[in-house]
Amino acid sequence: MEGTYKVITVPVALKGSGNYLLWSRLVKTAIGRLGLWSHITDEAPKPVAKVGEGSEGDGDQVAAAEKKWIQEDLMVLSVLQGSLEVHVLDAYSY
Repeated sequence: MEGTYKVITVPVALKGSGNYLLWSRLVKTAIGRLGLWSHITDEAPKPVAKVGEGSEGDGDQVAAAEKKWIQEDLMVLSVLQGSLEVHVLDAYSY
């Protein structure tokens, strides 16, 4: 997935509760297609180093894994934000 990022769009914007079911199915498809649905379900825990574990080189691997996780999480957030109408985005952007 590195270096090959494409804009992922959801064809229906969330307008409010009136189209939530359709929107949520399309969002699951879009994010699932990226292999990142676990970021929504919390099944993708953020990698953290445990004190006293591993060698110094392991710290680099944990840092790289954390950087990748953050990038993936921001991709998920981007898909979600891009699929909200402005008035909904304004209410939930914080």
